[in-house]
Amino acid sequence: MSGLLGHTPMLIAKEAQHMAKNASGNDSVAFQKAAVVMMGAMVAASVGGVILQLYKELRGREEHGRGR
Repeated sequence: MSGLLGHTPMLIAKEAQHMAKNASGNDSVAFQKAAVVMMGAMVAASVGGVILQLYKELRGREEHGRGR
């Protein structure tokens, strides 16, 4: 795929780190910051997914615990 929509954040982060190695000065810093931002987005998505799953499980237990 040629667009960014087909790439995962991890792939983009790896590519940004690779570009940071080959760049110099402020460009290198910018690519490294982009990699950190993408890794942060992955962490946030992972944590959000875990919290959502826990919420669903806890809510399900409450629903099953109630009598009809």
